[in-house]
Amino acid sequence: MLKQIERSDTRSLADEKTPNIDMVPPELLPKIGVLIEPHIRNVVERSDGSYTYEGLAEKFRTGEWTLWIVWTGTPEDFDVLAITATTLYREEMSGRKVCFIP
Repeated sequence: MLKQIERSDTRSLADEKTPNIDMVPPELLPKIGVLIEPHIRNVVERSDGSYTYEGLAEKFRTGEWTLWIVWTGTPEDFDVLAITATTLYREEMSGRKVCFIP
């Protein structure tokens, strides 16, 4: 399943216990939804009302935010250990691009 994600490192995939981190393209979200849902719900619970499950899912689905997963196993059979997100925006005053980790 994760073979469709472009690998960002040159480490051998033979080591199934070493955690990997990979970006998940929006089109792959339906394939791993069951694996990431508990993690998204955990974020919602800890957000003190700042986020909803539906709101976060929409941000990932539309590509407004990029979902990253930390996983172990093989690309065909893996467990998701954690998730994070990134989003890019341009500062108004300086015009610089900023990567924000919500």
